[in-house]
Amino acid sequence: MEYLVIEILLLVLFILIHRISKIKIFKNYKIFLMFWFFVFLWGVLWDWFAIARGHWIYQKPFILGIFIGVIPVEDIVFMIVVPYGILIGYKLIEKIIIRKK
Repeated sequence: MEYLVIEILLLVLFILIHRISKIKIFKNYKIFLMFWFFVFLWGVLWDWFAIARGHWIYQKPFILGIFIGVIPVEDIVFMIVVPYGILIGYKLIEKIIIRKK
């Protein structure tokens, strides 16, 4: 449960930074949808492969126990939060550097 709570707190933080800094991440809605489709597809394929090969093991006491296929819900949230945070960080740094020029 802790992991999911941390992910949700990070998501809220990233959303606040996004709103306060008024960063525009994508030029249009089509690019937005394409980005998230490919990020999610890659994440799901990566997780399925790692789980099938035994690289990642999810122990019951440490997860909620809610799965989408073989992937725990915490990992699905991770696939959304981490790329979003990276985009926000990149665009924020880009905005700061451009502002200084």
